[in-house]
Amino acid sequence: MASKDQQADRKGEEITSKPGEHAPTDTEFGRREAVEHLCTIRDLMASAEERVLFEPWALYMWGVVVFVATLIHAAAAATVEIAAIALAARVWVPAIVVGSFCELIAWKQALEREETPIFAKRFLRLLFSFLGVFVVLVAIVLWMFAQGALSPGVLLLCWSLAVLILAHASYLALFVEGYIGLAVAIIMLAAGFSGTAAYVAVGVFAAAMFAVIGAHIQVLMRKSSS
Repeated sequence: MASKDQQADRKGEEITSKPGEHAPTDTEFGRREAVEHLCTIRDLMASAEERVLFEPWALYMWGVVVFVATLIHAAAAATVEIAAIALAARVWVPAIVVGSFCELIAWKQALEREETPIFAKRFLRLLFSFLGVFVVLVAIVLWMFAQGALSPGVLLLCWSLAVLILAHASYLALFVEGYIGLAVAIIMLAAGFSGTAAYVAVGVFAAAMFAVIGAHIQVLMRKSSS
């Protein structure tokens, strides 16, 4: 009579092998496990690449800041006698400072959540790339504004570029919002929209899209963590 161990071995062979095929050897089992481990590591690395160093609430805050600053700028332009560039500086410099302060807090929280050192290469690469892009965009906007050539469509193009950079550094799905902004900007340029109403429309659109991006990131974070 066969022992229980022998019977278990036979059952294992029946399950793991088909008629006419030999049972997998220990070497083959080892290769399968190695392939499975490599696939798991690849999936973990892919998901890690899409982890963002942003908090959704910071994007909501940017939306609020942009919306309020847009309304203040439009109201002041209609009621206060002041040079356009001076008015823009008085409204948008404080708005950028407030938004940047909230962003720094959010980055600190994200670093703690991801347990990422502040001097990690990925963090520094993201930080310096964003700072460089931000400085370039601000310089372009200020120069065009001083030349009187800053149309609402160009302003929205600059905003769309920032969103595309964000998508490149985080979730692939965020390219949707970036290309939506790009499409709207091209339409505005082609149609020749200008004037106070067009600038207000751009500000409100950007504020709404900040909220949409924040909600989108929140959904993607939940999916990646589940």
